[in-house]
Amino acid sequence: MTKKNLNDLAFLKQQEIPGPFTSSAEILEFMSSCPSSKEKNKRMYVEVRYAKESSSSLKRTAAVFKLKNGGQNLATEDYTTNLGKYFDSAKSCSTLTIGDLNNVLTGLKGELR
Repeated sequence: MTKKNLNDLAFLKQQEIPGPFTSSAEILEFMSSCPSSKEKNKRMYVEVRYAKESSSSLKRTAAVFKLKNGGQNLATEDYTTNLGKYFDSAKSCSTLTIGDLNNVLTGLKGELR
């Protein structure tokens, strides 16, 4: 993790509603908790930047990680929509079967030749 990532993580953990967000529901809760402001926009900017830097499933150039347009920060709602799309499309695998492991090892064996 880079120093910027660690600073972003520390910032997000210190917020009234601690982050980083991990679901669309958390984003919606935050958005309804306080009125629009520069601080709210900054929080969402940092949330998107943190997700961008820590994502292993999407390239950093993915549209959902866009931070600025014409040198200006996006609207808070744009950050909210983009980050929500990212979380809604993210998939996780909580179990690994013997078949899954066999497929991985077979694939690695083929690459090692």
